[in-house]
Amino acid sequence: MLYFEEDTDETVVLDRATMSMIDSYFRNSLFLKKWRGHKDDNGDAAYFKLKLLKSRDPVAFEDCLGANLSKFASEIQFGYYHHRAIFKTKFVKSATLSVIRDYRGEIHKIIREKFFEEFTNYQISIPNKTSNLLLRYIYSYTLIVVPNGQKEMKREVIELDKNGYDSVFSSRSTAFGFALTESDNLELIRPKTHYVRISVPSIIIYLSGYKMDQNLLFKIIDGIYYGGIYQKIKKDHEIEKITNKFTPVNQWTHDLMIETYKVLKDTVSIQELNYISVNVDRISLLISAFAIIISLIALFK
Repeated sequence: MLYFEEDTDETVVLDRATMSMIDSYFRNSLFLKKWRGHKDDNGDAAYFKLKLLKSRDPVAFEDCLGANLSKFASEIQFGYYHHRAIFKTKFVKSATLSVIRDYRGEIHKIIREKFFEEFTNYQISIPNKTSNLLLRYIYSYTLIVVPNGQKEMKREVIELDKNGYDSVFSSRSTAFGFALTESDNLELIRPKTHYVRISVPSIIIYLSGYKMDQNLLFKIIDGIYYGGIYQKIKKDHEIEKITNKFTPVNQWTHDLMIETYKVLKDTVSIQELNYISVNVDRISLLISAFAIIISLIALFK
């Protein structure tokens, strides 16, 4: 998330011209230049997008991620709009869960060092304005989505059992987590239940199956922004009031982790369950109406 001067509550509203200027700064940054990626103009023109495919430019891809990490990744995408910037790294199918978890810190470090840190206290020139816009810092956090991750978790428990250990010694007990039921209209009888694991380095979603509903993913991303990143900005701002010095630290704390957990658990999870409940009630009403019609037909025979 982009944090501008005097913007603790995201009160700085960027017009289209300003966002276009920020787009150009991103496009000309050292990191994105090395990508030699291209801007994708499809869809919403206001959303600045770049992507780099290993299959299209393996040299630039390895230059970005390094020789080791590029073995396990196939694609990088970047998007920016207003206060939000998102990097997406896609792993190859052969990458195991342990590999993904081992490299999550390295990916975050590479992105921060090669891209985000370049824009700390960055002066952005705004056309037709006398003063510049100060981009003070870019805060970030890692979200990992593991297709068919529930299967991986079950495999971990099976391996523990084979070696004579209790399942309490699995990754399930190492951090906050909760089951997240997905409101899929096609699977109301037995809806998908994903597992969300929240820790200081990242949130990992172990999917039931290979896909997650996009609306549910957007809710989770909003939960991370409002429950974690926004709270981190406010904490750093409160420290600035006391010390008269802005010293941003991107490292999350357990308090931020708990706040994010509460937002995801109390809003996203409850919304999904309520949605399922409403749909079940609708189906029940339709079945009842159908039964009444059948009964009436039977009476008039």
